[in-house]
Formats: sequence, C-alpha cells, structure tokens
Amino acid sequence: MTDINTNGTSLRGHFQMPYAKLVGLIGEPNAASDGYKTDVEWAFERDGVVATIYNWKNGPNYIGRGTIEDIDEWNVGGHSSDAMDVVSALMYEDFSRMWFALCADGTLSVLGDHGDYEAADATAEDLGLDVVWLVCGDDAAQWANTINSKLIR
Repeated sequence: MTDINTNGTSLRGHFQMPYAKLVGLIGEPNAASDGYKTDVEWAFERDGVVATIYNWKNGPNYIGRGTIEDIDEWNVGGHSSDAMDVVSALMYEDFSRMWFALCADGTLSVLGDHGDYEAADATAEDLGLDVVWLVCGDDAAQWANTINSKLIR
C-alpha cells in the first residue's frame, strides 16, 4: 500500500467509469479501504497535491451484493480542488494513445488506449460498432480546440 498521507482529505468531485477501465488507466488500487463504506481506493501525490479515488457506499461492502468490478461511480478526494487536476492528468497522461470512433448513428465512442489505428479498429470491430471514422487523441484534441475557438467568437 502507499505511504501517501491522505488524512484530512475530503470530497472534491465525482466521475463515472467502469472499474476495469479505471484499473487499465491508473493501475490496481494502492490504498486501503475502510472495509465498510468503501471497497477500493487509490492515492496519488503530484507536486505536493494529494488526490484519492474511491467508491462510496456503492460496492459490495456497503450494499451487500455485486462485485468490485460492478462499480462505475467514483469520488475524488483531496485537500483542495487541485486534486481533480491530479486525477485528470493521471487518467489522460498519454492522450495521444487514446482512440475514438465516430459511429454511423452519430455517437462518439471512446475506444481507449491503443498504439495505432489497427488496434483501435480491432477494438471497434470487437465492440460491434458501425464506425464512420476513427480518430486518435491528438487529432480529437485539435478538433475540439478548433470547434471551441469558432464557438467563442
């Protein structure tokens, strides 16, 4: 377990993500849960900012059913709101490897961390997506910046 001092941290935000995807992005839980209201927890420190990710009253310890893998709602804790920035940076450290699929039905699906087009395409096919366009994270960020700059005018 981690030696990061999380004493005095409190809720700073929330996000939704399946447990398996979260583990894929930031690794296995590295902090002890209370065994009652929480089931899993991660603790991180970057540039003196402490951040925690944990479930709260939505896992098998508290509700008495399901598995940790069923959890998809997470809390972010910290000493300040900067904890949210730490968590965002952790989850999207290598955004360039993230791939997205624009589907024929107009939805945008996050395919996850893939090194190249072929791997992203294989994932889209495995998911049964009717893909119109695959785009990597860097291109998606550039598009978002361009669209936002046009909307702000």
